[in-house]
Amino acid sequence: MSSLNDGVTAVHLVLAVGAILLIAQVAGRLAVALLQPRVIGEIVAGVFLAPAILWAGGPGLLKAVLPDDVLHGAKLVGHVGLVLFVVGIVHEARSGWSRSRGRQVGWITAWAFLLAAVSGVVLAMWLHLDGNPMLRGEAPTPAFLLLMAVALSVTAVPVLARILRDRGILGTPIGKLAMTAAIAIDVAAWFLLALAIGLSSGNAGHALALLGVLTACCVGAFLVSRILRAERITGACDRAPRFATVTVAVGAFAASMLLKDLGLTDIFGAVLVGLALPARESSEVWDHVTEKIRGFGVRLVPVFFVVTGANIFVDKVEAAPWGLIVATIFLAVLGKVGGGLLGGMAAGLGWQGGLRLGILMNTRGLTELLVLHAGYTAGILSPMLYLALVVMAVVTTGMTGPLYSLVDWLTRWRTAASSTAAAPTLKGAE
Repeated sequence: MSSLNDGVTAVHLVLAVGAILLIAQVAGRLAVALLQPRVIGEIVAGVFLAPAILWAGGPGLLKAVLPDDVLHGAKLVGHVGLVLFVVGIVHEARSGWSRSRGRQVGWITAWAFLLAAVSGVVLAMWLHLDGNPMLRGEAPTPAFLLLMAVALSVTAVPVLARILRDRGILGTPIGKLAMTAAIAIDVAAWFLLALAIGLSSGNAGHALALLGVLTACCVGAFLVSRILRAERITGACDRAPRFATVTVAVGAFAASMLLKDLGLTDIFGAVLVGLALPARESSEVWDHVTEKIRGFGVRLVPVFFVVTGANIFVDKVEAAPWGLIVATIFLAVLGKVGGGLLGGMAAGLGWQGGLRLGILMNTRGLTELLVLHAGYTAGILSPMLYLALVVMAVVTTGMTGPLYSLVDWLTRWRTAASSTAAAPTLKGAE
């Protein structure tokens, strides 16, 4: 009887995962049709699928569609997709590093990170002074402040790269500066995220110990990267690409479990594996391996969104905190766009170049969700605050394309108006 129940659960899980992936595919294509990144549609469909079922048929329907054992299996599938996807995007970001002018990158990175981080601290202080435990949660204040600073300062490098590539500006000075600054900010954000998770225990010594573990792991990833560049290993992987792909995928999953056992979020394990794989300028073999891994992750990661949405809404969030959502979006846009504008002006790009940079840096996407997931699982973010930040990530990423197009249109309109105004003067001078 038990085996029969297990078989029914397995079939139910396969059907549920298949339906989720189909819905994500449709939503992704709809997002592309609306001139948005595909991931926007996948995030929206995934996170709000469970609430939609809950709204349509109540808890009974949700339990019938996603019972606890099926939800547990879907969580495992989503976790596998998340780990594989993170390996791919970290390797892509590392390979996409641009050696732009150091002074310009320094100004842009500093302003885009610091002003956004200050915006996060302001939001955290507001929630702390408000004292509502449904919003503030119960995490220690230092961990809460630091995580909110990180949450509002990150930029989604993979989504940004896709936007830049679609617009044909990836190789332009603005595109290179935006990518380089975004990578630098995210590298700092991962370390600060580790510190925030360490501080969530309320023990500063534990936080320093976790930073020490992470630093040692980074050194290990660097050494592994040097080893993997050897011609003998590269040649073996070139001859057996499937074996190399499976080995890297299993290694990433094992690393994520190890880092979780050591007290860090499991995402860091995948990040370290992505950093350990040699960049494409060393060998194209590892580039092909990570492309396959990332491809599997892309297909499975929508399941992660659905599980996340189910965990947030079921018995945890009864109504959307609209006031908090509006405040979060306002401060997020102010910090990133304002920081990019000031950084661009300090770098000598003028206000138009700075505004373009700020709009691009405001892209948060999946990187933001990874940070939020780590903060939520560590108990730093409350469900309602997590929901508000997820909505913020979707909105700020979705506004990148339209705002950039608006700046392009205003620039052309201003140029045309200046030419029209100058034409009578030139004609009179003749």
